[in-house]
Amino acid sequence: MGRAPVLKAEYVNHAYVAGFIDGEGCFILSHSITLKVSHTHFRTLKHLQSLFGGTIRKHNHISHKKQAWTWGLNGKDAIDCILAIRPFLIEKRSQADKCLEYWKTFGPRGRKLTSEILKIKQNLKETLREG
Repeated sequence: MGRAPVLKAEYVNHAYVAGFIDGEGCFILSHSITLKVSHTHFRTLKHLQSLFGGTIRKHNHISHKKQAWTWGLNGKDAIDCILAIRPFLIEKRSQADKCLEYWKTFGPRGRKLTSEILKIKQNLKETLREG
């Protein structure tokens, strides 16, 4: 019997993060691109932060619920994460693709957007909400 292939730790981590985001994450398109994951296991979110950066914010605690936190990435950091995990996404791959398309509509700061680009951005926002 042959030996199992050795996987690079980077790929294993990216696959893990993709699975986590498939189940718990969300993408938000506004003036930028945001990737968020809310969860009750702080150590898991710290692991995501150690891989991709970002911030972790504590939710206001409700006495009858477990404490929760949200890990988030914005802008280029979110895009870098999406590019790394995209090959492993299943449920949210089409949403990730919309984020990548949305990112392409950004130009240099202060650049006036054409009506065509504005329509593309609005369409991507609406279709992302639909799933």
